[in-house]
Amino acid sequence: MEYVFAFLVAGILPIVFILGMIKPDWLVSNRLKIKKKRWFIFFMCFILFWIFAITGSLISESKMTPAEKIARYNEIKIEKEIKTQKKEKEKQEIDSTQKVAKEKNNEEKNNAHYFTETSKGDFIDGNNSFSIEVLKIKDKKRNAGILEGGYGKYRYFYLKITNITKNPKAIDRDDFYVESEDGAQYEHNTTQAIADFVITINRDAFGAGQDLAPNVPAKGVIAFEIPKEGKFKLKFKQ
Repeated sequence: MEYVFAFLVAGILPIVFILGMIKPDWLVSNRLKIKKKRWFIFFMCFILFWIFAITGSLISESKMTPAEKIARYNEIKIEKEIKTQKKEKEKQEIDSTQKVAKEKNNEEKNNAHYFTETSKGDFIDGNNSFSIEVLKIKDKKRNAGILEGGYGKYRYFYLKITNITKNPKAIDRDDFYVESEDGAQYEHNTTQAIADFVITINRDAFGAGQDLAPNVPAKGVIAFEIPKEGKFKLKFKQ
């Protein structure tokens, strides 16, 4: 019986519909206008299509054996699972893309704010050997009071340095460098090192000529010739 409904849906209705659109007078009374006849045929074919399709489906399902019903149910279930997995995969791909974009955006923001210029009160990482506190920072046009000038400027770091190991340990100006925001590095200024050794009355952490005793703070001054513009960070070589 279901084959009859399938034949009506797939074979007869299309022919009736096409014939009705071309020659509506053959199927509907002449009392109606051509346009109205076509609309009437269209709706009738539409309604009949669904009636035949639903009826045929119900009849076909009622004649299925239990095994066929289980197979049909599993087939529908598998199709649904495939669609669900496809949607989940698409969602994961979208989430992954958004996550990568968000992480990239956050990384760019963090990088933009990552560089922090050394300022008074900061502690420099002393590689587990020294506690290095920045007491003061001063910029000068010339070096150590000597008539020496250039296109840059001289930045002085006044430090309090404490040996935090259990044994005497030396510290040298060569252990420090200044890094700019764009990654350029600057070594300490030699003229300043000589001047500090000569003019420093109190013991200088860099110019005392002996190792620093454990847990005994000492002050030291170190200078770098750097550009007039930009941000700079004092670092201890690891």
